[in-house]
Amino acid sequence: QSDVAISLGRTGDLAFERGVKAGARKVWEEAIVLAELLMRADPLNVDWPRLIAIVRVRLAQLGEADTGRQELEAHRLLKSLADTGRLSPQDKPTFDALEKALSGAKALP
Repeated sequence: QSDVAISLGRTGDLAFERGVKAGARKVWEEAIVLAELLMRADPLNVDWPRLIAIVRVRLAQLGEADTGRQELEAHRLLKSLADTGRLSPQDKPTFDALEKALSGAKALP
């Protein structure tokens, strides 16, 4: 299942790169559902919240109506990793960019 979740994320990336936004959204949403199941089964594994956060950032890049919600959810997951000392150095720039983008938002966690 973990390989499937990662593959779905990459498949969504390819669809997005080819301009197939609806296809990217569908596959990315499937990746989130699977990664959330894996995260519940293995809550100490940082790969799942990280994957979900990355996919949510990508969903936000679609520029659709739910962009703000996707950014907030990605921020919440990465903040949880940061607060527990588990945020990877490669995810710090994404976390910092979300912090900056959301700094004026009322709902910033």
